[in-house]
Amino acid sequence: MIRKLIEDYKITFLPSESKFYKMTKLSRSEFVKQLESKTTKDQQEQFIFDTFYAQGKGMGRRGVMDVERANREVQKKIEEKEKFFKFADKFAKGLDLRSGGKIGGFASLKDLV
Repeated sequence: MIRKLIEDYKITFLPSESKFYKMTKLSRSEFVKQLESKTTKDQQEQFIFDTFYAQGKGMGRRGVMDVERANREVQKKIEEKEKFFKFADKFAKGLDLRSGGKIGGFASLKDLV
């Protein structure tokens, strides 16, 4: 079953049977049967795509956040860094991120607020 998916359909990422079932709600044998029932190569590729990637939230790549959330996180980190540099310019002339941590000045940027 696994060899058939890898060699015939070029699916290189195959998790364990339980994780495969959680991702696709199909066992590997059911998946292969449905895949073989598709007549053209385009239908097979569309079925593979729909099964693995078009499941909606919570499926697909684990740990990858959506673009809007990632942009918010980056903006938040940039703002925190700017706050640190403003504080360092005001109270500790010449203090940068590395030296601030070495002298034990701040445990985190949250100490500045």
